[in-house]
Amino acid sequence: MSRIFYRGKFYDYPSRRETPWAIWALGDVSCGLSYLWARIRPPKDQTNYEGWLVARFGWRLYRTFFKTYTEKVWGSR
Repeated sequence: MSRIFYRGKFYDYPSRRETPWAIWALGDVSCGLSYLWARIRPPKDQTNYEGWLVARFGWRLYRTFFKTYTEKVWGSR
């Protein structure tokens, strides 16, 4: 079982809910809006991991959860 600790609460990862509802459940409106914006205007280049993640989670969640972890594991660009 994997969980994410965010703002004092644990959230299942991967989410057991559908992605848009899980983002709103985080209680961070900017995450939800970032997700919606990425769905409306996804990154043009999704051939790399960053573009693929942003298209599915939005910039805000990408920067919060994925960017630093990926840089630690694989090294920064």
